[in-house]
Order: sequence, then structure tokens, then C-alpha cells
Amino acid sequence: MSLEAKDLYAALMHELKNNLGLLSMAMERIPRQGAEEHDRPLDDARLLCQQVVERLRQSLLLYKAADHAMPVEVDAYSPIEFLHEMRDETASLARGRLQVGVEIDDNVPPIWFFDRNLVDIALTNAIHNSLAYAQSRIDLRASVVDGMLCLTVGDDSSGFP
Repeated sequence: MSLEAKDLYAALMHELKNNLGLLSMAMERIPRQGAEEHDRPLDDARLLCQQVVERLRQSLLLYKAADHAMPVEVDAYSPIEFLHEMRDETASLARGRLQVGVEIDDNVPPIWFFDRNLVDIALTNAIHNSLAYAQSRIDLRASVVDGMLCLTVGDDSSGFP
């Protein structure tokens, strides 16, 4: 079996992703001091580290899909549980700097069929943007619009110029 340059590239990306994940976990152990000049740069560095880990994970998925069509893996999930899990991850990354809320419309059923991995990628990207620009709050919302599940991420930033 011969290794091609693209296989080495993928292995390198995987190693970088894992190393950044370890760096992120090490940064989690640095205690907050309650001083903005200490805590804010640390939180920004942690968020950037998590964003790079997520981008590398997405790059690896795309790499795998380059040779084969990326299959859509639809299954039954609870959109309510999914959004609560996303809220918990977001709150962890926000480290108390932002309030993170979940709003579930009454018309959202307890089970919906979707590709959890692809939806996770999309919401994670939006959440990371909100973590970088929100002033005090991020809201995750689930609703059914025109017969389709609609998951949104909103924040109180000034928005895209």
C-alpha cells in the first residue's frame, strides 16, 4: 500500500486538529480571575482554538467526500434535545460572558428526521460567529416554517455591515 501526498495531508490535518483540541482543554484549566484584561483575551483565544478545531474537522469531512459523494445520513432525532445540547456547548464556550437561551415553538414535534452531523456543522458555524460578536446574549430557536424544521442562531450584535 502506498501513501499519497493527500493521505499525508489528511493525517497532518487530523494531528493538528487533535493537538488544538488538547490545547483547548489545557486552556480550560486556566482559572478565570474576574479581571476583564485577563479573562477576555483568554476567552478569545479559547474560542479561536475551538473554531480552528471545528474548521479542521469540517475540512477532514470534505476531504473524505472528495473521493466519494458525502452521504446524507438522515435519522430520527429530537430537535429539542439537540438544541439543548448546542446551548450547553455554547454556554461552556461563552464561560459566563454571555447568556445563552433556547426557544422552542409549540409547533416543534418531539422527533424530526435530519442529518445531525450536517446540521451540527451549520449551527456550530453560526454559534462561533455569535460568540465572537454578541454583546450579551445568544438565542437558539426551533420552529416549523412551511412544514420544515427551522433552527436558528441569533444574537444581540450589530449584525453584518
